[in-house]
Amino acid sequence: MTTGEVSTDGIMCIVVAIVISLPSPLLPSFCWVEPNASVVIWDLEKKEAVCGSQAAMQSAGPVYALAFCNTRDDLFVTGGNHTLRVWELSPETRKIVATDCNLGQLKRIVHCIQIAPGDDYMFCGTSSGDVLQVNLSTRLIQFYGPQKNKLSCGIQSLQLLPNGGMLVGSGEGTLTTLLPSLKRTRTMSRVSGTVSSIALSKDSKQFYVGTGNSQRYVVELESFSPQLISSSHCSKVTDVCFPQKSSDLFATSSYSDVRVWHADTGKELLRLSTPNVTCHAVAFTPNGKAIITGNQVTSSISQCHTSHLNSAWDDGKIRAF
Repeated sequence: MTTGEVSTDGIMCIVVAIVISLPSPLLPSFCWVEPNASVVIWDLEKKEAVCGSQAAMQSAGPVYALAFCNTRDDLFVTGGNHTLRVWELSPETRKIVATDCNLGQLKRIVHCIQIAPGDDYMFCGTSSGDVLQVNLSTRLIQFYGPQKNKLSCGIQSLQLLPNGGMLVGSGEGTLTTLLPSLKRTRTMSRVSGTVSSIALSKDSKQFYVGTGNSQRYVVELESFSPQLISSSHCSKVTDVCFPQKSSDLFATSSYSDVRVWHADTGKELLRLSTPNVTCHAVAFTPNGKAIITGNQVTSSISQCHTSHLNSAWDDGKIRAF
Protein backbone atom coordinates (compact mmCIF):
# COMPACT_ATOMS: atom_id res chain seq x y z
CA MET A 1 0.00 0.00 0.00
CA THR A 2 1.44 3.31 -1.07
CA THR A 3 0.54 6.85 -0.14
CA GLY A 4 1.19 9.77 -2.44
CA GLU A 5 -0.19 13.10 -3.54
CA VAL A 6 -2.13 13.90 -6.70
CA SER A 7 -3.72 17.06 -8.01
CA THR A 8 -7.22 17.08 -9.49
CA ASP A 9 -8.57 20.41 -10.72
CA GLY A 10 -6.05 22.23 -8.60
CA ILE A 11 -7.03 20.39 -5.39
CA MET A 12 -4.33 18.37 -3.69
CA CYS A 13 -5.37 15.03 -2.18
CA ILE A 14 -3.55 12.03 -0.75
CA VAL A 15 -3.91 8.72 -2.60
CA VAL A 16 -4.03 5.87 -0.10
CA ALA A 17 -4.31 2.94 -2.53
CA ILE A 18 -4.70 2.20 -6.23
CA VAL A 19 -5.75 -0.98 -8.02
CA ILE A 20 -6.37 -1.56 -11.74
CA SER A 21 -9.33 -3.51 -13.03
CA LEU A 22 -8.12 -5.79 -15.81
CA PRO A 23 -8.81 -5.79 -18.70
CA SER A 24 -11.07 -2.80 -18.11
CA PRO A 25 -9.45 0.63 -18.51
CA LEU A 26 -11.21 1.83 -15.36
CA LEU A 27 -8.93 2.54 -12.41
CA PRO A 28 -10.56 2.61 -8.98
CA SER A 29 -8.74 4.49 -6.25
CA PHE A 30 -9.67 6.39 -3.17
CA CYS A 31 -8.19 9.65 -2.04
CA TRP A 32 -8.01 11.06 1.45
CA VAL A 33 -9.51 14.52 1.20
CA GLU A 34 -10.06 16.30 4.48
CA PRO A 35 -12.23 15.73 6.34
CA ASN A 36 -13.66 12.67 4.52
CA ALA A 37 -12.23 9.88 2.35
CA SER A 38 -13.55 9.38 -1.16
CA VAL A 39 -13.46 6.46 -3.57
CA VAL A 40 -13.01 7.63 -7.15
CA ILE A 41 -13.27 5.69 -10.42
CA TRP A 42 -10.85 6.89 -13.09
CA ASP A 43 -10.99 6.20 -16.82
CA LEU A 44 -7.37 5.61 -17.86
CA GLU A 45 -8.00 6.16 -21.57
CA LYS A 46 -9.93 9.42 -21.21
CA LYS A 47 -7.87 10.47 -18.15
CA GLU A 48 -10.91 11.67 -16.28
CA ALA A 49 -13.00 10.73 -13.26
CA VAL A 50 -16.05 8.59 -14.03
CA CYS A 51 -17.73 8.81 -10.64
CA GLY A 52 -17.02 8.88 -6.94
CA SER A 53 -18.53 8.56 -3.50
CA GLN A 54 -17.70 8.79 0.17
CA ALA A 55 -15.61 5.74 1.01
CA ALA A 56 -17.08 5.11 4.47
CA MET A 57 -19.88 6.20 6.74
CA GLN A 58 -19.21 9.33 8.77
CA SER A 59 -19.16 7.23 11.94
CA ALA A 60 -16.27 5.17 10.57
CA GLY A 61 -12.62 6.13 10.31
CA PRO A 62 -10.10 6.28 7.45
CA VAL A 63 -9.97 3.75 4.61
CA TYR A 64 -6.69 1.85 4.15
CA ALA A 65 -7.25 -1.01 1.69
CA LEU A 66 -8.70 -1.57 -1.76
CA ALA A 67 -9.13 -4.74 -3.84
CA PHE A 68 -10.80 -5.53 -7.17
CA CYS A 69 -12.55 -8.77 -8.07
CA ASN A 70 -10.77 -11.25 -10.33
CA THR A 71 -13.66 -12.16 -12.65
CA ARG A 72 -15.73 -8.96 -12.62
CA ASP A 73 -14.62 -5.45 -13.50
CA ASP A 74 -17.64 -3.81 -11.85
CA LEU A 75 -17.09 -5.03 -8.28
CA PHE A 76 -14.46 -3.96 -5.75
CA VAL A 77 -13.97 -3.76 -1.99
CA THR A 78 -12.68 -1.13 0.43
CA GLY A 79 -11.72 -1.58 4.06
CA GLY A 80 -10.44 0.54 6.92
CA ASN A 81 -11.20 1.73 10.42
CA HIS A 82 -14.45 -0.05 11.34
CA THR A 83 -15.53 -0.13 7.70
CA LEU A 84 -15.69 -2.90 5.09
CA ARG A 85 -17.68 -2.21 1.93
CA VAL A 86 -18.45 -3.96 -1.36
CA TRP A 87 -18.95 -1.57 -4.28
CA GLU A 88 -20.80 -2.10 -7.56
CA LEU A 89 -20.07 0.13 -10.54
CA SER A 90 -22.47 1.13 -13.30
CA PRO A 91 -20.53 2.97 -16.03
CA GLU A 92 -23.78 3.73 -17.89
CA THR A 93 -25.28 5.69 -15.01
CA ARG A 94 -21.85 6.85 -13.76
CA LYS A 95 -22.66 5.70 -10.22
CA ILE A 96 -21.15 3.36 -7.63
CA VAL A 97 -23.26 1.80 -4.90
CA ALA A 98 -21.81 0.49 -1.63
CA THR A 99 -23.03 -2.30 0.63
CA ASP A 100 -21.60 -2.54 4.14
CA CYS A 101 -20.49 -6.01 5.17
CA ASN A 102 -22.09 -7.51 8.27
CA LEU A 103 -19.35 -8.46 10.74
CA GLY A 104 -21.69 -9.13 13.64
CA GLN A 105 -20.23 -8.00 16.95
CA LEU A 106 -16.69 -7.73 15.58
CA LYS A 107 -15.03 -4.32 15.44
CA ARG A 108 -11.96 -4.38 13.25
CA ILE A 109 -9.54 -2.07 11.45
CA VAL A 110 -8.79 -3.58 8.03
CA HIS A 111 -5.29 -2.96 6.65
CA CYS A 112 -5.18 -5.33 3.65
CA ILE A 113 -7.61 -7.27 1.46
CA GLN A 114 -7.20 -10.26 -0.87
CA ILE A 115 -10.04 -11.76 -2.91
CA ALA A 116 -10.13 -15.49 -3.71
CA PRO A 117 -9.61 -16.41 -7.40
CA GLY A 118 -13.28 -17.37 -7.84
CA ASP A 119 -14.52 -14.18 -6.15
CA ASP A 120 -16.50 -16.21 -3.62
CA TYR A 121 -14.63 -14.96 -0.54
CA MET A 122 -12.44 -12.08 0.52
CA PHE A 123 -9.81 -12.20 3.24
CA CYS A 124 -9.08 -9.11 5.32
CA GLY A 125 -6.01 -8.62 7.51
CA THR A 126 -6.73 -6.55 10.61
CA SER A 127 -4.90 -4.53 13.24
CA SER A 128 -6.08 -7.09 15.80
CA GLY A 129 -3.73 -9.68 14.28
CA ASP A 130 -6.38 -11.88 12.68
CA VAL A 131 -7.92 -12.43 9.24
CA LEU A 132 -11.62 -12.09 8.42
CA GLN A 133 -13.15 -14.40 5.82
CA VAL A 134 -16.20 -12.70 4.31
CA ASN A 135 -18.63 -14.11 1.74
CA LEU A 136 -18.52 -11.71 -1.18
CA SER A 137 -22.05 -12.59 -2.36
CA THR A 138 -23.90 -12.33 0.95
CA ARG A 139 -21.54 -9.73 2.50
CA LEU A 140 -21.58 -11.82 5.71
CA ILE A 141 -18.56 -12.89 7.74
CA GLN A 142 -17.97 -16.65 7.68
CA PHE A 143 -15.27 -16.94 10.33
CA TYR A 144 -12.04 -15.36 11.44
CA GLY A 145 -8.70 -16.50 12.78
CA PRO A 146 -6.32 -17.33 14.18
CA GLN A 147 -8.28 -17.46 17.42
CA LYS A 148 -5.04 -17.95 19.37
CA ASN A 149 -1.51 -16.65 18.84
CA LYS A 150 -2.60 -13.61 16.87
CA LEU A 151 0.11 -11.56 15.19
CA SER A 152 1.46 -8.66 17.20
CA CYS A 153 1.06 -5.16 15.72
CA GLY A 154 -1.60 -6.45 13.35
CA ILE A 155 -1.59 -8.06 9.91
CA GLN A 156 -0.38 -5.46 7.44
CA SER A 157 -0.08 -7.62 4.33
CA LEU A 158 -1.34 -10.99 3.07
CA GLN A 159 -1.05 -13.16 -0.02
CA LEU A 160 -3.21 -16.16 -0.91
CA LEU A 161 -1.46 -19.45 -1.74
CA PRO A 162 -2.54 -22.06 -4.34
CA ASN A 163 -3.24 -24.60 -1.56
CA GLY A 164 -5.91 -22.36 0.00
CA GLY A 165 -3.67 -21.09 2.78
CA MET A 166 -2.04 -17.68 2.91
CA LEU A 167 1.10 -15.78 3.71
CA VAL A 168 0.73 -13.00 6.24
CA GLY A 169 3.07 -10.28 7.46
CA SER A 170 2.73 -8.28 10.66
CA GLY A 171 3.56 -4.79 11.82
CA GLU A 172 6.50 -6.08 13.86
CA GLY A 173 8.09 -7.86 10.89
CA THR A 174 6.80 -11.40 11.44
CA LEU A 175 6.20 -13.61 8.40
CA THR A 176 4.12 -16.74 8.79
CA THR A 177 1.54 -18.91 7.04
CA LEU A 178 -2.10 -19.64 7.83
CA LEU A 179 -3.99 -22.81 6.96
CA PRO A 180 -7.28 -22.60 4.99
CA SER A 181 -8.95 -22.81 8.42
CA LEU A 182 -7.03 -19.60 9.32
CA LYS A 183 -5.02 -21.39 12.00
CA ARG A 184 -1.35 -20.47 12.37
CA THR A 185 1.34 -22.91 11.34
CA ARG A 186 4.73 -23.29 12.98
CA THR A 187 6.42 -21.77 9.94
CA MET A 188 7.72 -18.34 10.89
CA SER A 189 10.54 -15.88 10.22
CA ARG A 190 11.34 -12.21 10.84
CA VAL A 191 12.36 -9.27 8.69
CA SER A 192 13.38 -5.73 9.58
CA GLY A 193 10.39 -3.39 9.75
CA THR A 194 6.67 -3.59 9.09
CA VAL A 195 5.76 -6.04 6.33
CA SER A 196 4.15 -3.62 3.88
CA SER A 197 3.81 -5.94 0.86
CA ILE A 198 4.01 -9.60 -0.17
CA ALA A 199 4.15 -10.85 -3.77
CA LEU A 200 4.18 -14.51 -4.81
CA SER A 201 6.35 -15.67 -7.72
CA LYS A 202 4.76 -17.26 -10.79
CA ASP A 203 5.92 -20.75 -9.82
CA SER A 204 4.74 -20.22 -6.21
CA LYS A 205 8.08 -21.48 -4.91
CA GLN A 206 9.19 -18.17 -3.45
CA PHE A 207 7.79 -14.79 -2.55
CA TYR A 208 9.04 -11.24 -2.21
CA VAL A 209 8.60 -9.01 0.80
CA GLY A 210 8.76 -5.23 1.12
CA THR A 211 9.07 -3.57 4.51
CA GLY A 212 8.49 -0.18 6.08
CA ASN A 213 12.25 0.10 6.56
CA SER A 214 12.69 0.27 2.77
CA GLN A 215 14.10 -3.26 2.49
CA ARG A 216 13.23 -6.01 0.05
CA TYR A 217 13.60 -9.73 0.73
CA VAL A 218 13.17 -12.92 -1.23
CA VAL A 219 11.92 -15.93 0.73
CA GLU A 220 11.86 -19.56 -0.40
CA LEU A 221 8.59 -21.17 0.68
CA GLU A 222 10.32 -24.44 1.54
CA SER A 223 13.02 -23.01 3.80
CA PHE A 224 11.14 -19.83 4.78
CA SER A 225 14.47 -18.05 5.26
CA PRO A 226 14.46 -14.36 4.17
CA GLN A 227 17.37 -13.16 2.03
CA LEU A 228 17.92 -9.42 1.76
CA ILE A 229 18.12 -8.36 -1.91
CA SER A 230 18.04 -4.56 -1.63
CA SER A 231 17.84 -1.80 0.96
CA SER A 232 17.73 1.95 1.22
CA HIS A 233 17.15 4.67 3.79
CA CYS A 234 13.55 4.92 4.98
CA SER A 235 13.85 8.67 5.51
CA LYS A 236 15.45 11.55 3.61
CA VAL A 237 19.18 11.41 2.95
CA THR A 238 20.87 14.37 4.64
CA ASP A 239 24.42 13.97 3.32
CA VAL A 240 26.56 11.96 0.89
CA CYS A 241 30.35 11.63 1.06
CA PHE A 242 33.06 9.86 -0.97
CA PRO A 243 36.56 9.22 0.35
CA GLN A 244 38.90 11.70 -1.33
CA LYS A 245 40.99 9.11 -3.16
CA SER A 246 38.40 6.44 -3.80
CA SER A 247 35.26 6.21 -5.91
CA ASP A 248 34.45 2.60 -5.03
CA LEU A 249 32.63 3.39 -1.79
CA PHE A 250 30.49 6.21 -0.45
CA ALA A 251 28.64 6.97 2.78
CA THR A 252 25.16 8.41 3.35
CA SER A 253 23.49 9.77 6.46
CA SER A 254 19.82 9.82 7.39
CA TYR A 255 17.42 9.25 10.28
CA SER A 256 18.73 6.66 12.75
CA ASP A 257 21.72 5.47 10.75
CA VAL A 258 24.78 5.99 8.58
CA ARG A 259 25.38 3.56 5.72
CA VAL A 260 28.29 2.65 3.48
CA TRP A 261 27.54 1.56 -0.09
CA HIS A 262 29.39 0.00 -3.00
CA ALA A 263 29.25 2.55 -5.81
CA ASP A 264 29.17 0.11 -8.73
CA THR A 265 26.55 -2.32 -7.43
CA GLY A 266 24.60 -0.08 -5.04
CA LYS A 267 24.89 -2.81 -2.41
CA GLU A 268 24.81 -1.83 1.25
CA LEU A 269 28.09 -2.84 2.89
CA LEU A 270 27.79 -1.40 6.39
CA ARG A 271 25.09 0.08 8.59
CA LEU A 272 25.81 2.09 11.73
CA SER A 273 22.59 2.59 13.69
CA THR A 274 21.70 5.10 16.39
CA PRO A 275 17.91 4.94 16.96
CA ASN A 276 15.60 7.96 17.11
CA VAL A 277 18.10 10.63 16.07
CA THR A 278 19.05 12.07 12.67
CA CYS A 279 22.58 12.29 11.33
CA HIS A 280 22.94 15.58 9.45
CA ALA A 281 26.42 15.17 7.97
CA VAL A 282 29.07 12.51 7.43
CA ALA A 283 32.69 12.57 6.24
CA PHE A 284 35.70 10.27 5.93
CA THR A 285 38.80 11.34 7.91
CA PRO A 286 42.46 10.24 7.52
CA ASN A 287 43.10 9.58 11.23
CA GLY A 288 39.65 8.98 12.69
CA LYS A 289 39.46 12.44 14.34
CA ALA A 290 36.61 14.72 13.35
CA ILE A 291 36.71 18.48 12.93
CA ILE A 292 33.02 19.27 13.45
CA THR A 293 31.10 22.24 14.81
CA GLY A 294 27.42 22.20 15.74
CA ASN A 295 25.28 19.86 13.64
CA GLN A 296 27.18 20.27 10.39
CA VAL A 297 30.50 18.92 9.19
CA THR A 298 32.94 21.73 8.35
CA SER A 299 34.58 22.02 4.97
CA SER A 300 37.92 20.95 6.40
CA ILE A 301 36.63 17.52 7.38
CA SER A 302 35.13 17.02 3.95
CA GLN A 303 38.67 17.06 2.57
CA CYS A 304 39.70 14.07 4.71
CA HIS A 305 39.72 10.42 3.76
CA THR A 306 39.97 7.19 5.76
CA SER A 307 37.86 4.25 6.73
CA HIS A 308 36.70 6.06 9.87
CA LEU A 309 33.44 7.97 9.78
CA ASN A 310 32.53 11.07 11.78
CA SER A 311 28.98 12.34 11.97
CA ALA A 312 26.88 15.13 13.44
CA TRP A 313 23.55 14.15 15.01
CA ASP A 314 20.56 16.25 16.07
CA ASP A 315 20.93 15.24 19.72
CA GLY A 316 23.99 17.52 19.90
CA LYS A 317 26.49 14.68 20.00
CA ILE A 318 29.45 13.98 17.75
CA ARG A 319 29.99 10.32 16.97
CA ALA A 320 32.97 8.61 15.39
CA PHE A 321 32.81 5.09 14.00
